[in-house]
Amino acid sequence: MRIGRITSILFLSVWFNQMAWGQDDNRIAHGKRVFERYCTLCHGEGLGADGAPMLPGTHAIYIKYRGEVPPLLQHRSDVNIELVKTVVRNGLASMPPFRQTEVTDSDLEAIVAWFDSVADE
Repeated sequence: MRIGRITSILFLSVWFNQMAWGQDDNRIAHGKRVFERYCTLCHGEGLGADGAPMLPGTHAIYIKYRGEVPPLLQHRSDVNIELVKTVVRNGLASMPPFRQTEVTDSDLEAIVAWFDSVADE
């Protein structure tokens, strides 16, 4: 009976762990989609429409940090949920604020999860 109980506990542990991994993968994919929809227009890769060497948000980060940190947000390891929520909710310089009805807190957490998953690539 004891072996059956241990086997059941092990099975449940593995099952819940796999469920959590799947949820993490879904969350990361959702974060990437939200970022691509709302953020890449300014914070993506590529040239600015005005001939600038980067898109406006990416270029602003490059200038602010003088190239000492990666200008692409998804390549940085120092971006956390508190920073993202503060900047997204309040705006910064020419970046407009986004309401929770546009981008939810859960969306922002998913974006940071995506950042964390690709920061070291």
